[in-house]
Amino acid sequence: MNPAWLLALMAALLQLLLALMLAASYSRLAHTPVGKYMVFLALLFLGQGLVATVSYAWWAHQGYDHELALPLAAISLMSLAGLTLLYRISRM
Repeated sequence: MNPAWLLALMAALLQLLLALMLAASYSRLAHTPVGKYMVFLALLFLGQGLVATVSYAWWAHQGYDHELALPLAAISLMSLAGLTLLYRISRM
C-alpha cells in the first residue's frame, strides 16, 4: 500500500479514537444544554472519521495513487490536529 494512504488511514483512525474519547468525555454533560451540543459535535467527528476511514481504505484498494492520497492525508492530519486541540481544551 502507498505510504500516503497509510498516513491518511492512520490519521483517520486516530480521529475516530479521539472522537470516541470526546463522546465519552462529553456524555457526562449530556443532560445540560451545552453538553447536548458537545455530544452532537463529537458524533459528527465520529461520523467524519468513519466515512474517511472507509473511503480511504476503498480508494487505496482500488489503486488510486498519491495524487489523491497526499491531499487527503494532509486534510486528515490538519483535522486530526484540530480535533486533538479540541480534546485537550475540553479536558481542562
